[in-house]
Amino acid sequence: SVQIGDSLSCLGVAPESETLVCGDEIGNMYAVSAQQTGQRTKRQVRKLEPGSEGHYGMVTSLSTKSQKASARAGLSKGFLRGSGGMFLSAGVDWTVKMWAPAYGDKPLLSLVSHSYDYMSDVKW
Repeated sequence: SVQIGDSLSCLGVAPESETLVCGDEIGNMYAVSAQQTGQRTKRQVRKLEPGSEGHYGMVTSLSTKSQKASARAGLSKGFLRGSGGMFLSAGVDWTVKMWAPAYGDKPLLSLVSHSYDYMSDVKW
């Protein structure tokens, strides 16, 4: 088990890199990756720090991109490098954001809905 925060609102699993992506009720996102060290498995929790470009409220959904890892892809910060390490997040701030945490903590793309309803789900 691992303690992440007080109020998780959604989870996404990146099976290729064995990483969990978690969102909480105040807009924070965390990456939990497992690293094999000898006979023990060490879990590392890393908070994504997007600054002013993150979600302003609850993260309602996360979706990781499922793709076969190439032999040359490699891992960085618990995520595959290249397009296989991206994920999408949606929030009550009417936005959907695309992330590539292997390269940086800021979103690559941010889409805003001009509807009265907030974004409740996202899928690749």
